[in-house]
Amino acid sequence: AETGFALCQKWNIPAPQAVAIRFHHQPSRSGASPLAYILHVADALAAFPGCGVIVSHDRHLLDRITVRTLRIAGGRVETWSGNYSEARESWTAAEAEQRDAYERAKAERRRAVQRLRRASQSRETAEASMIRERRTAPVKDHDARGTMRTGRLAAAERVLGRQVEVNRRAVARAEDRVASFG
Repeated sequence: AETGFALCQKWNIPAPQAVAIRFHHQPSRSGASPLAYILHVADALAAFPGCGVIVSHDRHLLDRITVRTLRIAGGRVETWSGNYSEARESWTAAEAEQRDAYERAKAERRRAVQRLRRASQSRETAEASMIRERRTAPVKDHDARGTMRTGRLAAAERVLGRQVEVNRRAVARAEDRVASFG
């Protein structure tokens, strides 16, 4: 402590910090320096081999004594490794990744809805063509061309119907992903 105090004087460290460093083992001799008491508690807690719960707004104290941070937020309790600053960086990065994943899920849902809309429009167009083909075909049309055309339209309508169903399921999955962030 005395060596640290001497270095503080040599390096022109402000007096409150120098006094706290000098008397952090005996804070009562510091003249009621709050920083000396904080350093004293931090040293004691850092040397404590067990577990303790500290609630503080003093980041310096938290960074100095913690090796794991318990965070209560959003109705959840999470444990983060490292001192407070490291833990905060970790949960901030995790929250940013969560927000990005949510935005990606919303964008995928928008794309799935657009694909569904296009597939539905294509199917409706094919159904309209089938109806128009049936109405305009002569009653006694035994021509193979008309039959082939009707068969092709029916096959196209079935394919488009499957595409609509596939896109409906994709929209449902995308909506579930978006809702999972809820």
